[in-house]
Amino acid sequence: MRKTIVCVTALAVVILSLTHCQSSEEASAEALYGQYCGSCHQLPSPGDLSKDLWITRVLPEMGARLGVQAGAYNPVNGLGIEEAYYIERTQVYPKTPLLSESEWDSIYNYVISLAPDSLPVDTVRKHRSVPLKQFSVHKIGIDRMNGARVTSLNCTGPENGCWIGTGTGEWFSWSGTDTSRMVNLFASPISGFDGQGSEQLVLEMGNLNPSDVPRGKLWLFRNGRQQLLAEGLYRPVFAKRTDLNQDGTAEYLVCEFGNRVGMLSLIEGRDESYSKRVLVNQPGMIRVELADMNEDGREDIIALAGQGDEGIYVLFNQGDGKFSREQVIQLPPVYGSSWFELFDYDGDGDLDIAVVNGDNADFTFILKPYHGFRLYLNDGSSNFTEAFFYPVYGATRVIARDFDRDGDQDFAIAAIFPDFEHNAGESFIYLENEEAAAFRFQSYTSAATLEGHPLIMESNDVDKDGDLDILLGLYVGSPAPVPDSLPQRWMRQNVDLLWLENRIGEEPL
Repeated sequence: MRKTIVCVTALAVVILSLTHCQSSEEASAEALYGQYCGSCHQLPSPGDLSKDLWITRVLPEMGARLGVQAGAYNPVNGLGIEEAYYIERTQVYPKTPLLSESEWDSIYNYVISLAPDSLPVDTVRKHRSVPLKQFSVHKIGIDRMNGARVTSLNCTGPENGCWIGTGTGEWFSWSGTDTSRMVNLFASPISGFDGQGSEQLVLEMGNLNPSDVPRGKLWLFRNGRQQLLAEGLYRPVFAKRTDLNQDGTAEYLVCEFGNRVGMLSLIEGRDESYSKRVLVNQPGMIRVELADMNEDGREDIIALAGQGDEGIYVLFNQGDGKFSREQVIQLPPVYGSSWFELFDYDGDGDLDIAVVNGDNADFTFILKPYHGFRLYLNDGSSNFTEAFFYPVYGATRVIARDFDRDGDQDFAIAAIFPDFEHNAGESFIYLENEEAAAFRFQSYTSAATLEGHPLIMESNDVDKDGDLDILLGLYVGSPAPVPDSLPQRWMRQNVDLLWLENRIGEEPL
């Protein structure tokens, strides 16, 4: 009997030792994952992506950035000589490993052991919206070609109407009717406009598809004269005129989205001499706004990064061209942050932030349940707390306005990567605010928005009737899978914009 007890005790010790060893190994792997994969951005959960995407897409790229060869993956395979040259210059792929082979194996196995086989698809969402009634949808053709290629839209430049840029470099002026005129032609896609009156900024993207070759340009049109302010930009997507040092001379903020390399830049100088200063060395910079966040009398910079260390950055203006940077909202790199709005949601006098996450164009073409619209409230000291989340697959644009003129903020959301199979109508959603304090919204969709693929969105009083309309700029191409029937349908028609005419106050809606 005593011998049996001794054997059982010994077996228990072995089991406990193995369990302890296993848990220690898991803890060690988890720590390694946090150390190497969360040092330069918020650590994603292994459950954020399916197992096959981790194995075939994300872990090989992650390994390459740690100097580890993961299978046969080579980040420059299939690329041209020029692209490979610029990737080499980025130095994002170390020549020697940053960790041991056993450490990498621990990280790899840890992630794979926790990653799900698939992510759940929420098909119930197709029942949450009612037909859009406040807006009438009109199809607008800008050029004479079938298949939309709108890459930029700005309704603050011309006195009556909008500037429209295309993926083929055309700059159009549209006056709010079916007529348009070409203003200029550029060598690459137009990705942004800014300015009013006699001064206009135009961004040439250089490369529409992901690239590290710096071909972007910033042009200034003033009093009939065209001037090149900057070239060699990394896929610039947004520009804004400002005078941050308050010396009466304009400077120009440029979001260089880039790919592996990107940045927020300040173009400064005067007359014929301009230079570039990097304010944030971070790829995925996509939009900036200006506001005095700390009420010191100086405009601060609020910027969104949609790759790597995703989130909202505030560059507090210290004067004399100096800034102190703080990341006030941090998000995982799988979120694909795409746009933000700065506004006072709750009427307390400070600026809140709405962000949409949904860029699905790089490594992981999959419907993600954490994509959508997020509302962050400001406590008055630039501390932001997520107060509301509305899931939207592939959300890429948001506009916050009082569209129904009842005194609170409504939201228009565009999604270039919706659930095309089950709920393609959610490529556009109108959230009507019914009770602001309780974050209660009614969502509306329209089958008419399937007439195009919305890449960008603007708001303006197109018909000059006193209310705000919505414009969707369409693009026929998609970096993510789309059912064949939709691109074929889009290519058969000459529809470049969808004008959602606000009918508030009219009877019947």
